[in-house]
Amino acid sequence: MKKFISLTVAVIMLITMFSFPVISNGATPPQTNYSNCKIIMPDTVMVNRAFTVQAQGDRQTAQGSIIGETRIVPEQYYYIERLNDGFYDGFAGDFFESPGDQVKTNLKMKQAGKYKIYFTFYRDRYNGSYFEALDDVTKSKTFYVLGSKYNIKFNANKGKVSKKTKKVQAGKKYGKLPTPKRKTTNF
Repeated sequence: MKKFISLTVAVIMLITMFSFPVISNGATPPQTNYSNCKIIMPDTVMVNRAFTVQAQGDRQTAQGSIIGETRIVPEQYYYIERLNDGFYDGFAGDFFESPGDQVKTNLKMKQAGKYKIYFTFYRDRYNGSYFEALDDVTKSKTFYVLGSKYNIKFNANKGKVSKKTKKVQAGKKYGKLPTPKRKTTNF
């Protein structure tokens, strides 16, 4: 009978130990920093080609075992702004917000240009039962979408140009243009 009682007490102690959060004995619970959050993706992508975007928080896999510990998780939505002309393209993400899950998706951009993608990250603090929201910050990353390559021919209009053709790519700067010359005009 004594063995049964001892075994029962041991089992109850184990269950209790894993059921309740650890209260740190004066130790500082693990904390997070927004500077550790990242948007992971290529700086340059091609029109109509899939690429992966991943938002990574800080301690986002924390399950809540120490009262006062924090984690930062990315929101499941994002939006994209086209910077060339101020046009706004809104996208809803197919992400799911769950600790430990990778927060990522595949995208395809249809137009060449300069873009910025935005994610909101939320900091939560564990209160002993669940994580409660503390604050948030929005982070962004600029990227370029490149289109087709073209061979441009310059028409000197009865004058001369230093270079007659130039290869350019949609979404990329043309660089230095050729210098025109004509007897009756100063450029």
